[in-house]
Amino acid sequence: MTVIGRLCLGMVVDRLNPRLVTAASLLSQAAALLAIIETDDASVLFAACAIFGFAVGNLITLPPLIIHREFDATALTMVMGLSTAASGIVGALGPGLIGLVRSWSDGYAVALLLCIMLELVAAAIVLVASQKRDTIPSSR
Repeated sequence: MTVIGRLCLGMVVDRLNPRLVTAASLLSQAAALLAIIETDDASVLFAACAIFGFAVGNLITLPPLIIHREFDATALTMVMGLSTAASGIVGALGPGLIGLVRSWSDGYAVALLLCIMLELVAAAIVLVASQKRDTIPSSR
């Protein structure tokens, strides 16, 4: 589903606002995780996992698009490097954090709720940063 999500988005991404697509992707992941927590129905679980996979693949594609649109060409490589380093560190620490929360709480529900909360916070950050950027006069 990750590959399908990337291919589908790749066909239309130039016509979309990457910040809004990123927020929608994060929100759909949060909804999928909530469905995973709340159901025992195998078909719902498969659908939720498919939705999550479809959306998560785009989170590799979208940050470079946002960076490309919002930073000058002279800063692009530096910002991309910082973004890649930050996402690599967070990505590396994520499974350990989820494992600790799972061990502490004796199950995955609290760990997945933490993931949902982080997805919602990330969506809000992407949208709020977009609104602030729109109100700042451009130097170009």
